[in-house]
Amino acid sequence: MKRLILPSLLLLLAACTSPPQNVTVVRPETKVLGPAVRGALEEFRPDGTLVFPAGTAFKAGDVLVSEPTAAAPNGLLLKVTATEQSGGKTLVRTEQAALGDALQKGRLSAERELTEADLASVVPASGARLGEVRAQADGLKLPFSLVVLDRDDNPATTNDRVAASGELTLKPIIKVDLDLDCGFLCVADNDLDFKGELGLEFVAKLGVKADALGGLTLKKTVPIATLNFTPKTFFIGPVPVVITPKLVLELKFEGKAGLKVGYEISYTLKAVAGAKYDDGWKNISDFVSDFKSGPVDATTGISGVLEAKAKAAARAELMFYGVVGPTIEVAPSAKLDLMYPRDPLWKLFAGIEANVGINIKVLGFSKSYSTNLRDDSVEIARAANTPPDVSFLSSAGAADLGTCCNLRVRVLDAEDGPACCQVSFRSSRTGDGVGGALGNASGVQPELPYTFTTLGTRTITATAVDSKGATRSATLEINVVNTPPTLAISSPFGGQQLFRGVSYRLRGVSFDRNEAGFELPCDSLRWTSSVAGDNLSATGCSPSASFATNGPRTLTLTGTDPQGATGTATVSVTVVDPPANLPPVVNLTSPQNNITIGPDQLIRLGGTAADPEGSAVTLSWDVTTGYNPATGTGAQTFPVTPAANGDWRPTNSITYTTCEVSDTLRLRLRARDAQSNEGFDFIVIRVNRIC
Repeated sequence: MKRLILPSLLLLLAACTSPPQNVTVVRPETKVLGPAVRGALEEFRPDGTLVFPAGTAFKAGDVLVSEPTAAAPNGLLLKVTATEQSGGKTLVRTEQAALGDALQKGRLSAERELTEADLASVVPASGARLGEVRAQADGLKLPFSLVVLDRDDNPATTNDRVAASGELTLKPIIKVDLDLDCGFLCVADNDLDFKGELGLEFVAKLGVKADALGGLTLKKTVPIATLNFTPKTFFIGPVPVVITPKLVLELKFEGKAGLKVGYEISYTLKAVAGAKYDDGWKNISDFVSDFKSGPVDATTGISGVLEAKAKAAARAELMFYGVVGPTIEVAPSAKLDLMYPRDPLWKLFAGIEANVGINIKVLGFSKSYSTNLRDDSVEIARAANTPPDVSFLSSAGAADLGTCCNLRVRVLDAEDGPACCQVSFRSSRTGDGVGGALGNASGVQPELPYTFTTLGTRTITATAVDSKGATRSATLEINVVNTPPTLAISSPFGGQQLFRGVSYRLRGVSFDRNEAGFELPCDSLRWTSSVAGDNLSATGCSPSASFATNGPRTLTLTGTDPQGATGTATVSVTVVDPPANLPPVVNLTSPQNNITIGPDQLIRLGGTAADPEGSAVTLSWDVTTGYNPATGTGAQTFPVTPAANGDWRPTNSITYTTCEVSDTLRLRLRARDAQSNEGFDFIVIRVNRIC
């Protein structure tokens, strides 16, 4: 987590000035309570009633002024409205008085630096954690941390919150000048000239960390702590003037937090904040500040807009005799303006907002005063160009020789957006491409098709370049492997009886995912027999073979790919004595074995037949559905009647009742001689239709 440190705070007194007055005139009705009377005060009730022991003598119209006591820790400036004896006590009913009620003429000039020794208490706000307040040469130092927002109110989850932490160092100095000259009665504001100032030096930091808040719009004030100072007593002649400083620290956050982001600024401020009254109010504030950007961490790759402004607000209150008088709020701020994509991705602004308000009836003012002392913001930092973010969408691992790969990446750039960059692909093997260079691609998800022709592991590097030349790369490990071929024998089928000495067509097919067309060349297929005397060593997809001896044997089809990997298929047949009259020899020449067609696709049928004894033959066609080449069995057999030119489609003979079709057919050409001996040849056809 980045540390969010709140800039220091300003205390402020509103003020008015007048020429010095050295003469003090106390009104006759003023009663300054001495130590004995102050000590006798038993209670100061919220309704203004003072409780003294029985026999205490005050009368209506008296103005009571007192330094702080145990019962009235902020002192007293009250006018007596009535007294009574009750329950062995003297009850003195009072109302708030003004300073002009106690003094006809007088002047006060006071200055005081507030230090750790002046602190009465530091009260942390609910949810805020404060470190120990420490006195240092540069002022009071207050460490703190707090959560501005926790969306699920679960402390165990931290990815849904706005958090702040930091350390604040401040050195406040209060100055008050007061000149009262009421004559006989104080009847107008110009009877009192007043000037109040707060000088402050502080060094602090301000920052925000927001984590995955999903476009949250937030406007919230979160208390940090209240610093209560001990009352300070000053005198105008014999009349005590009791001023109690109080400082309320708050964090104000407003804006949108939709991305994971953290930012901070360093902040140094020297300020004199104040106002004066001399025939009217006048602002006498002065600010000298310096901002420096700290780290900014903004997650890229998520389209979004963020405008988040954090203000460390200090509201200072000066209470005269426990009544709030001058107040000031100073809020150094940091604002992050982030938009993805944009150049620059983010801008960081720093500023100061300050407001003053005065409502000091206790001093005799009938008019309040409030003004905005300062509200400005300046850009202090902006993002430099960031390199693009590139990552592979293709999977690492094994890949097929001769067919892989589609090399695909995702590229995001904070300034240029998702379709930002030209991406070059390179292999660690110089034999790939041209010296390892495979090619270039661009777009939202740049993709480069490439076929690897050699085996082994290589590292693929994708390098993205943005519009300003910044680059970033990602790598992918690919192991190019060879998959052995698979073989199948469609003719003869398992268990078929073959006649000794008769020539038969052997048909086999191959599948090899690494080869062009996904099959081996026919000259890579070799046929052998388990009976050595067969002398069978034929090559090809559909060679002819005959067998010289009777008995069972196993025929094996072996396919070898260019890398030397092999696959085999076998079928068991039995060779028996030929009949006295041999059946015709049939050769189905069209279509090719193991083709795949649609059920409505037109194909041309063709073949030849000859009878060994030279008699005429009669040809016929049929088709069997659900055919199993291994067993030579199927579901149903239908007659086939091709057109005069040999054209035929499967649906001419077969009725498919569903739109989607997946079937294996045996297409057979039969020939019958004059003695009704029958020979045949067949092929296997795959029929598929996807709706």
